Amino acid sequence: MTFLWPQCLLLLFLLPLVLRWSIAGQTQTLRVIRCALFVLLVVLLARPVWKQMEPGLDVWVCVDRSASIDAEGLSSQSELLKLLSRSSNRGQYDRIALVTFGRSASLVQEPVETAVSIPDDLPAAEHASDIARALELVAERRLKTRRSRVVLLSDGLYTGRDPLAADVLATLGGMPVWVRSLEKSGAEDVAAGEVTPPQQAVTAAAYLVRFSVDSAMQAEARVRLSRPGRILFYQTVKLNPGANPFVVRDIADSEGTLEYTLTVDRENDPRPENNRSVGLLRVVSSPRVLVVGMQQQEGILDQLLRKSAIPFDRKLAGQVDFSAAKLSPYRVVILENMPLDKIGDRAVSSLALAVSRGICGLVVTGGKNSFGQGGYHKSALDPVLPVTMELREEQRRGMLALVTVLDRSGSMMAPVSGGKTKMDLADAATAEAVKLLSPTDQVSVIAVDSAEHVVVPLVRADDTRKLVDTIMRIESMGGGIFVKTGLDAAAREIRKSKLPTRHILIFADAADSEEQDGCLDLATELVGEGITVGVIALGTEGDCDAGFLKDLAATGKGEIYFTTSAGELPRMFSQQVIRISRRGFVGEETGTKGLPDLVRLKLPGFSIGPSVGGYSLSSLRPGASCALMTADDYAAPVVSFWQKGRASVAAVTAEVDGPNTGALFNWKHSPQMLINLVRLVAAGIQSGQGKATVISDRGHAQIAFEFEPEQAQKLRSRTLSVELLPPQDSCEIDDIDPVKTESGTPFGQSITTAATLPKRSVALTWISPTIAVADADLDTPGHYLPVLNLDNGKVLKAPAATMPYSPEFMPTGNVSGQKRLAMLAEVTGGTTLVSADDVFDQEGLDAEQRYAPMDPWVLIPLLLLFLLEVAQRRLGLLPDRIMNRSSR
Repeated sequence: MTFLWPQCLLLLFLLPLVLRWSIAGQTQTLRVIRCALFVLLVVLLARPVWKQMEPGLDVWVCVDRSASIDAEGLSSQSELLKLLSRSSNRGQYDRIALVTFGRSASLVQEPVETAVSIPDDLPAAEHASDIARALELVAERRLKTRRSRVVLLSDGLYTGRDPLAADVLATLGGMPVWVRSLEKSGAEDVAAGEVTPPQQAVTAAAYLVRFSVDSAMQAEARVRLSRPGRILFYQTVKLNPGANPFVVRDIADSEGTLEYTLTVDRENDPRPENNRSVGLLRVVSSPRVLVVGMQQQEGILDQLLRKSAIPFDRKLAGQVDFSAAKLSPYRVVILENMPLDKIGDRAVSSLALAVSRGICGLVVTGGKNSFGQGGYHKSALDPVLPVTMELREEQRRGMLALVTVLDRSGSMMAPVSGGKTKMDLADAATAEAVKLLSPTDQVSVIAVDSAEHVVVPLVRADDTRKLVDTIMRIESMGGGIFVKTGLDAAAREIRKSKLPTRHILIFADAADSEEQDGCLDLATELVGEGITVGVIALGTEGDCDAGFLKDLAATGKGEIYFTTSAGELPRMFSQQVIRISRRGFVGEETGTKGLPDLVRLKLPGFSIGPSVGGYSLSSLRPGASCALMTADDYAAPVVSFWQKGRASVAAVTAEVDGPNTGALFNWKHSPQMLINLVRLVAAGIQSGQGKATVISDRGHAQIAFEFEPEQAQKLRSRTLSVELLPPQDSCEIDDIDPVKTESGTPFGQSITTAATLPKRSVALTWISPTIAVADADLDTPGHYLPVLNLDNGKVLKAPAATMPYSPEFMPTGNVSGQKRLAMLAEVTGGTTLVSADDVFDQEGLDAEQRYAPMDPWVLIPLLLLFLLEVAQRRLGLLPDRIMNRSSR
């Protein structure tokens, strides 16, 4: 035991004075109690502590993994961690811990005495850098019985609370913070500020667009403000320190969404990431239709819309941003014979999210590029369509032998969301492909790592339940995928079949496909026997083995699909099976017959409908309406529609404009039927009444809704929340569920893909009798659409909330990140890190970290003696034996 303030012990020299202190009638026992009280009080003032520190030093390395750290900074972090681990000054008991932070902080490695490195599978960089949370996490997890020090590797750009705030520093408890700045010079930064057009405008009416440019000093820069089809401002301007405001006048010449783009160009600007900003303007008039097709030139559908005075835009898939904010001005989106791989996984998810939330309606038309052959089965759009590509038993015709080769190497152990692995999703995707087969088809499944494993020998696909159960048990067992070994095994299995259509489907890692020699020769040999080879590759076309896999598919006369999202596998497996089996599209002239639901399209009932040159084969979902169906044995829906929740969707499985249109428009009612179908879908999109405004600033949005008094009075009795629909790039496919048969009986395990719907609901707070507001943080750059759900399926759409770039790069005045880090080190007693060897120097650490306080052990007897003194003085509980002896 020792004392923090030993000088207080000098007060014990006053003890004789205490002994002499006497009051008339005072007993010697009372004097002894008071002397003991005095001694304990002096000991308490001297702050007794127990020296119980463990040997060694804990170094908590906090690594910034946000978007503002470039490749050079990431490399510096890894190198410094290696130097710390190998430092010659590191003692036997010195430990290193690793904390990473972005939007939140995570303890990646508890303190260990061994080497520490940054894992390769850390999540992607986030558009946030919460330094304060990282420091608090260290304070929570450190042991007070060990000396501790923080090493912060960051650029000093932060989001969330200021790391220099008093409450953050207090949590450190005297722990010093050593810093290493990874910042590119930012003292002379020039940044694009806010672009604020009106939140809404009408066509042919003038309005003002305000924007600003932020500068840390006096400078010159070239500033450009533009929108599609027009440059509004473009000149070199002189900038003063701070915000430099500008304003221009504009007139919207068409309905829809206008995106204003502000760019700032300055030579040698240290932070080009914040040189571009955007703002959205919603131009309203009559509701518009967006036609997304494979060709730019107008066709039959465009002519029908124009003739019916329905305003529309035609665009290619690559020209469309499918975020809810950009789709908000459109009442209906039409996908005309559109394959989903031309749109992209995230865009499809974003479109599905907008449709399911009632932002816009959807019409899908058929053809060889649409529905089953277009990859709609098990896609994000699948659940909202009134038809399913899960065919009825009588529709499953054809004779197909399918051999699937699955990669089950070590990389397939990697986790995905939902507590699953990539292997789980590959199994589920294979199960979905098997479900599409008919009882007369044949199937084999082979798992490959460093050897072949025939999980399902070639058998008839007449017991789907058993096959699915077997496939779902395939697990990743390590090793690497040997493609030639798998292809040899597949060739042996497929050659056992005599069916007319035989196909080998290889699932492989585009970055880890070994044993390539001889594969192309074998594929050529198989093609000569009438056997095709297709590939699904997990990765990108830029991966090291992607070229080989593309050559393998081309040589095998099959198709190849690349994906980085494991959730897309079911769609891709299903698409290959549908295309190979030729069950997705019936390309022959087929008659149709009308059904009673033609009346809902304002047409009289017809027993005989138009003839179509071809149609996408599908089945009607329970609860959907069908106005027209084929007159052949398939009895498949041709025109169907439904209202599912807030989603209003229609499917026209016939090809409206193309080589398989046939005699569809020889029927005089066809044009009116299609136009009324579009109007029916549009009528299903219900807009609520109210006025909405949005203010966006530094990754934060405040949404305000103003209602009429009577409406507000009704709404105040409900719990209201605003759903924030994210940008297109934030939507993903990733959702695993048990699969059900047509009768609803669950069997096996499979995958149902749907748009991952970010749970970004923010509660509304009433600030006046008619106004309610909500505050929300924006996760990633882009446009967000706030949506308020009202009664009867109606939605009230607010103007878009925009985060132009990561809030880390927002202008911070003259305080650079490097200066902020230096200030943090100074106030905590740390320093700027120069050498890794210096980190393990234990001099200068706060003494309170090295001792455990013993104040309670002194305070408790002190209080007990005080109570005894009071009791003795008032009641005389203890006899004064010393006084009795002296009297004798």
